[in-house]
Amino acid sequence: MSLVKHTARIVQAYLAHNALPIQQVGVLIETVHQTLSALSQQSAPAEILPQQQPAMDIHRSLPVPFVPVEQAVTEESILCLICGKASKAIRGHLTKTHGIDVPTYLAHYGLPKDFPMVAPAYSATRRKLAIAAGAGEKLQAGRERKRGV
Repeated sequence: MSLVKHTARIVQAYLAHNALPIQQVGVLIETVHQTLSALSQQSAPAEILPQQQPAMDIHRSLPVPFVPVEQAVTEESILCLICGKASKAIRGHLTKTHGIDVPTYLAHYGLPKDFPMVAPAYSATRRKLAIAAGAGEKLQAGRERKRGV
């Protein structure tokens, strides 16, 4: 198999399981191709790896958010920092689409634990609906029954 085909297969496999901003795909292709080229020219791969500095360290580039963190929270939506998808609540998207949980997501981008995972307008609407349905009153009545008041 040719070097180009090997490069394409490796890049395709990597992108199938990892989110990478479109601007960095070219750098990834170049890095993989250069590495495979260097490996094919050397008989002992261990000798070239410490000497060769790749054009891009893929693991360090992953935390680059798709959108700036300051723009990720709007009144009507939350933008996913991994892929840029806008939604009212992001927890389900992270789990279903990216296979990560909220603490991992927050740690990945260095976000505080109280970073919003739900759009403020959606949260306010849900709160109003809960109050209208008497959620707080029912909760209070249940607590009083438990205490025997």
